Amino acid sequence: MNFCKNDYGLSSCPDRIKSLNERLNLYAENKSPSGRNNSASEIESLKNLNVANQIKLKNQYQIQFDNLGNKLRELQITVRRQSNELEKKNEIIVNLENTLAEEQRINVRNRETVETIKAKLLRKDYDIQQYHTELEDKKLDFDRLIRQLKQISDRDNASQNECNRLKNQVQQLQQDLNNEREKLKNEKSNNSYNLMDADAKLKNALNVIKDLEMKTNNKSNPDSNNDGTLEKMRRQHLAQLENLKNKTTGHLEKTRSEMQKLLDLENRSNKSVLAENDNLNEKLSNLVRHVHQLEAEIQSLTDSNNDLSNALNAERERGSRKEADLKNIIKELNDQTSNSLERCVNGAEKHAVITGEIEKYASILDKIENKRSPFQERPRTGECRRNTPRSTPISPECNSKFFNPRENCPKIDISGRIKNLKPNYEIPLTTYQYSFNDLSSPSFSTYARGK
Repeated sequence: MNFCKNDYGLSSCPDRIKSLNERLNLYAENKSPSGRNNSASEIESLKNLNVANQIKLKNQYQIQFDNLGNKLRELQITVRRQSNELEKKNEIIVNLENTLAEEQRINVRNRETVETIKAKLLRKDYDIQQYHTELEDKKLDFDRLIRQLKQISDRDNASQNECNRLKNQVQQLQQDLNNEREKLKNEKSNNSYNLMDADAKLKNALNVIKDLEMKTNNKSNPDSNNDGTLEKMRRQHLAQLENLKNKTTGHLEKTRSEMQKLLDLENRSNKSVLAENDNLNEKLSNLVRHVHQLEAEIQSLTDSNNDLSNALNAERERGSRKEADLKNIIKELNDQTSNSLERCVNGAEKHAVITGEIEKYASILDKIENKRSPFQERPRTGECRRNTPRSTPISPECNSKFFNPRENCPKIDISGRIKNLKPNYEIPLTTYQYSFNDLSSPSFSTYARGK
């Protein structure tokens, strides 16, 4: 008989065995397949043939069973070795997944760090803008104070000019007063000299009159002519004296009136000069007080200007230091960003390598999972077929060199499949029993499966 055999040495043609059993049953009923009765010799020959075939099949199946046991032992050894390799590969995959998760966490931390740094930079930029705004305000205040100081300086110069003009007026009035006093002094001296001359002349006239009277009293002249002459002379002298006296008295009165006028003028001049001088002194004192106030304001403005200058210089130094610090921070952040980008690129390359490894191991596991067991039920046909192997789809985004691990990259978890595959390979040979006594045994009809 020709038996179809599969890759494991077992018969895959139960229809032939079934037809043989049907023929034996027909012969046992003493009937041929054509419906006629068989002879005893034919039945005996068929029985002998059946016994020979049973012995032959028994020996053949014993050999096949021994071969199958050896193959099963070899398969167990291979499966154990593959299980150990799969465990090692599973550990490698777990390590790769942990490495990938760590790289993803590092990328997330780097992204959070970059976001934090961006927020800090924005806050620093806002602080710098506020600082520049404060500096502009202080600069405007400084310019306003400078304008006020200039206005005060202009008013101070105008006050100084007014003070100098008033001082010149006072000096001019003092000069005029001195000139008037000199004139009065000269007129006083002239009037004094005139009075002295008039007094001297009056005294001389009185002396002459006394001399004449003495001469007149001492001399006695009997001649009438002499008396008339003397009387005439005496009268002339008296008239002259009277005239001189009148002139002198008028001149004295005139001189006294002029002296009184000069004194009144001097008093009036002194009063006006004193009043003007007091007025000028008051104005001068007011100007001096105003000048002192302006000087105090100038000093205060100068102090405030110095304070503002010092504050502005300090703010400029602080701003320069802040700008230097910000430049250093920006440089450091740029270095960190470049390092983070480099790490991300390296992580992307590692992720691509890990994804390739996972895909390779997944394809191996799919092949192992889709491989049929020798005790698995086959289709009841003369042709031995295998199922189409499955493949785990891998996202194309994960195969790219540059990728975002948080977007469009599914996580591949094949550890469960490895764990589920392990128990299927533990197949002890002692759990399967076979029977070779009867061709219609369920062991043959079900491909020698275990009960």
